[in-house]
Order: sequence, then C-alpha cells, then structure tokens
Amino acid sequence: MADVVARLALASAELPIGVVTATLGAPVFIWLLLKSAR
Repeated sequence: MADVVARLALASAELPIGVVTATLGAPVFIWLLLKSAR
C-alpha cells in the first residue's frame, strides 16, 4: 500500500517508501500505544 501511495502522491517525483510508511504508520502506532495504556 505504501508503494502505491508513494507513486500516486507525486507522479512527477518519487517519494521514498520509508517516508510514506512512517507517515501512515506513526498515527496507527501512537493509537495502539494509547489504546494499550488504558
């Protein structure tokens, strides 16, 4: 999924997969941390 987002976000410029993965994964990771802390 991150590869598709990276290709579609800026068609003229390539985004590194790590940037897309971090952008999508960070909110999910924070949500999981907050959910498990309860």
